[in-house]
Amino acid sequence: MAGAKRCIGLDLGSHSVKLAEMAIDRGGIRIVRMLSAPVTVGPDALEDERNAAIVAAVRGLIKEHKIPTRRAVFGMPGHTVFFRRIRLPRAPGPRLRQIVHFEARQLIPFPLEKTMVEFQVFDTEEEREVEVLLVAMKKETNQEFMRLIRRIGLRPIGITASTLALFNGQEIHRFNVKEWEEKSQSKGLLAFGKAGPKKAKKKKAKKGEEEPEEPVEEEIDEDIEMMAGGGFEEVRAYVNIGARTTELAICKGGGSETIGFIRPIPLGGNHVTAAIMKACKTDTFTQAEQIKLQQAACLSGIYEIEADTEKFNAEACQAATKVCDRLVAELRRSLDYFISQPDGVAVDLIVLSGGAAEMAFLASYIEERLGLPVETPRALGNGQIKTPSQYGEDFDYSPYRIAVGLAAQGLGISPVHVDFLPADIRATRDVSSQYAELAALAGVIGVMIFLSAQLGSGAEQNYRRIIDTLPQQVEQRETERRNLDEANRQRDRVTEKTQLLAQQLSAKDYWLDLMLQIQNIKPAGMLLTQVTCQPDRENPKIGQITIRGEAEQQAAITNFVRYLPQQSPMITNASLAILEQGRSTYFNKQISQFQLLLRVRTPQGRGRAVLTRLPRPPEIEHQAEPER
Repeated sequence: MAGAKRCIGLDLGSHSVKLAEMAIDRGGIRIVRMLSAPVTVGPDALEDERNAAIVAAVRGLIKEHKIPTRRAVFGMPGHTVFFRRIRLPRAPGPRLRQIVHFEARQLIPFPLEKTMVEFQVFDTEEEREVEVLLVAMKKETNQEFMRLIRRIGLRPIGITASTLALFNGQEIHRFNVKEWEEKSQSKGLLAFGKAGPKKAKKKKAKKGEEEPEEPVEEEIDEDIEMMAGGGFEEVRAYVNIGARTTELAICKGGGSETIGFIRPIPLGGNHVTAAIMKACKTDTFTQAEQIKLQQAACLSGIYEIEADTEKFNAEACQAATKVCDRLVAELRRSLDYFISQPDGVAVDLIVLSGGAAEMAFLASYIEERLGLPVETPRALGNGQIKTPSQYGEDFDYSPYRIAVGLAAQGLGISPVHVDFLPADIRATRDVSSQYAELAALAGVIGVMIFLSAQLGSGAEQNYRRIIDTLPQQVEQRETERRNLDEANRQRDRVTEKTQLLAQQLSAKDYWLDLMLQIQNIKPAGMLLTQVTCQPDRENPKIGQITIRGEAEQQAAITNFVRYLPQQSPMITNASLAILEQGRSTYFNKQISQFQLLLRVRTPQGRGRAVLTRLPRPPEIEHQAEPER
């Protein structure tokens, strides 16, 4: 995944959405902002209602804080993704991909044809083997998530699992920014401008004075230096307790960036709230949530010593502790499984995060039951990554670990970069970056040719003088003149192609934007089968679009017609020309067929209407009701 210079990481939780924006600029790597907003629906809400609340929460954050960045990496729930860590023989890229897909067919519990398979290769101590992190997801699940992303309105440059994002967000404390900058500069990937990175100037000492000492470089945190050097041996288990799911990611020792074990556990804060609601017999889930936040605690040994029993609700504490027992049991099973692997080792430390992890005495309870130290660090843990001044020393970063991990993947600085972005959108993203590189290359060539042209006039006189004085060098100078002419011809070809490319892109920009708006407004139960765009011959600023389609319900058609002019400023009028009942050509059922006429504004010079037909699927004999 190509790294962006500025990126948003969006953790779309069921209880709240969390946003982290990171950037790479002349000052290095920095966190621009971290924000969160509640998802205002209950745990029993339908999926459409929950998605609508998530879209409203994200849009509200972007609008309220005036966030200009549009590139974003999104995290999918860990339980929607299948993980496996396997060892395979070392092979070239295409051959290794074939081996991975063969192994995936044996391991993945659903048909490979309906699955998106991604993987990442890590080196091992064995010369003939590599370690592969195999990750798979159903295509249907990915398509549903992409519909949610399109409603949000941001430009996706990556999709990954929240469990992998948790690992990336926690491992940010091991990231050595200075070493990364040195490697990037050596490869020419990090541009600091003409002057390069700022260095302290050394003042010359006056006569009779002592020379001033050289400025001492900023010291690197000892923990970071030790970890970057490969001396890090501590094995950490990262546990993020969310509302509906607990994400578990275990790192490997020895400074390795490989994930040792990952697993989503179907237990979270909502299960604790539901147990309290049943034990305390509250009327609503919201009341039980308030009891959990203010009067519930885990009955650990430290609770018996330090807790003020009058402050807590005994019934709520007992109900919460029972759910925590189930969570501890699942964690113990996962740790035992990790240790039983051929390269498995004992876990040294559990790092706790997530909104539900803030329940009183939960950390001490897990520590007692598992016999392992448990930490709940609030700091980012990496002083080399700059943070805004409003985030002081007391700011709690733990709820934003997953969002930071997503943003880090967008910048290309994360250890794990598995990406489930659909192939068509990924190709558009890569082409856009190639256009940027092409523009930069064209600019460099233009400057070089311009400078050559400026020097050419003076050089021409010098050439004539040399020719007059040294006739024997005429042939040599003639070769140099031909090279200059060839450079001018190459410049003209590059300029011509660049202008042609700009014309083509601007000509299609308007209609692509309009089609995208129509697609976003279209209800999910409606299928558009044909789109015809025609310009008005008398007025070039007015165009007409004819849309044919079908839907199961007529109400969806009428709502679509009514909302089109309201939602799109490009559409001036929408009318329903044909509405009739019939059998669908694409599905074996009765539907309503319709034809819409749209009047649109087409700014002169931005593009012209063209005829676009959607491909018709092959005829299929339906023996039974098709899957939806």
